[in-house]
Amino acid sequence: AYELLGEFERARTDYEQALHLSQEAHDGQMEWQGLLDLGFLWASRDYSQAGQWFQRALDLAQALSDPRLQARSLNRLGNWLANTGQTEEAMHKHQLALRMFEDQHDMQGMAETLDLLGTASAIFGDTIAAVKHYGQAVELFRAAGDIPSLISSLSMRIAYASNGACETTLSPLRALEACLLDGAEALRLARQAGLLGAEAFAESVIGYVLASCGEFGTALAH
Repeated sequence: AYELLGEFERARTDYEQALHLSQEAHDGQMEWQGLLDLGFLWASRDYSQAGQWFQRALDLAQALSDPRLQARSLNRLGNWLANTGQTEEAMHKHQLALRMFEDQHDMQGMAETLDLLGTASAIFGDTIAAVKHYGQAVELFRAAGDIPSLISSLSMRIAYASNGACETTLSPLRALEACLLDGAEALRLARQAGLLGAEAFAESVIGYVLASCGEFGTALAH
């Protein structure tokens, strides 16, 4: 709750206390959750520290020999690596996580991993793979009824399938009408669920896509 309110120090104190108690109780799963929570918290303040917490979470998951925790930790560290320019290593982490989730028949984990693979591929410059991965995530999130994640994947797919991201590269360029269908679905779902942040993001991406096609007036409205 403190983290959501932006009360960094209070959130950090509570998370560290929870981590300490879990270690005293030898509760490995709760300790792992505490490490992950601190990683997410520090991502808003000091990204290098966030990476250290995510690495510790992965180390603990491996020590616990828990494939589900290992896969989730690989994804968190992989996303951190992608965002710090280490995209090849990031994609390797995500691929390992995907195989683990596939072995467990964990559809939600597979969807989340494919979405992160889309992000890493896009940062790496492979927009064809990015759009493919986002499309796979879209189908899984839609089947699972995970609306917030579906909105995000729809928005990211059109961002990398439009003129704006693809004009001078070997690309997965989709027609404007196809991109706008994804955008309309993302907007409709966000409004139905009352997710203002997701709605704002979808509006922004639709504007970007329209502007890349010269539809400046409509883009400005979005």
